[in-house]
Amino acid sequence: GIMNQLYDVMYEFNFSLPPDYALVIRALGSLEGTAKILDPDFQVVESAYPYVIGRLLADPTHDMRKILRELLICNNGSIRWNRLERL
Repeated sequence: GIMNQLYDVMYEFNFSLPPDYALVIRALGSLEGTAKILDPDFQVVESAYPYVIGRLLADPTHDMRKILRELLICNNGSIRWNRLERL
């Protein structure tokens, strides 16, 4: 589910979320269970991705800009086009 994916990303990029964002992720985790009961094919992460990126773009803090860069740019400096296409 979404929580496992989040933990994988946090481990891979060695970052932690501010408390407000962590609460949103927990709420999404709860909603994911309900959504999967109603529609087993529903993809929470894909549905939420544009909103999350929009929030990261709107947040003026250095930490959020850093997270956005880590999500969209590979370690070698190349752009993760597949992630941008989902926006």
